[in-house]
Amino acid sequence: MTDFIFIALLILHVGAILGWMGVSFVFGSVLRTSMSGMTPERRSQFSLNVVPRYSRYILATSVASVIFGVLLYGYSVMPGSTVAPSSSGLVLIQAGAGLGVIAFILVLAIIWPSSKKLVKLAKDAKSGVPMGELEPVQRRVRMVVGIVSGLLVIVLILMIAGAVI
Repeated sequence: MTDFIFIALLILHVGAILGWMGVSFVFGSVLRTSMSGMTPERRSQFSLNVVPRYSRYILATSVASVIFGVLLYGYSVMPGSTVAPSSSGLVLIQAGAGLGVIAFILVLAIIWPSSKKLVKLAKDAKSGVPMGELEPVQRRVRMVVGIVSGLLVIVLILMIAGAVI
């Protein structure tokens, strides 16, 4: 018999992860390619218009990924569960979950606060305050988004391997 709760949680979890990966890749590539050739004024305007949307979406999809992942894991390892992974698959799933938590911590500790700081600096620059800190903060966000994207690719590989084994 089909386990509809498992399927629903799986679809929500995978959908949230794909959203998180997608926005991380796009955000990283947009920041990397677009920002390098911009003047400081255009970089400031870009930060005001684009960064808040991307950072909110990264935060929302990462939180959803973690919530649905924990629910899915808890549901699949419940006693008597018919969808429990094999012991070797469970190790891979747990390793992927660990890397996913690291990526989530990077989002909460670096990407979210740095994105808010970028917007604040861009607003200050709009009112005439010098933009000295803008470029280092943008570089930090670019670097960490790249790390998160790489971690999420590894997480995806581990999770698929763990589910198949």
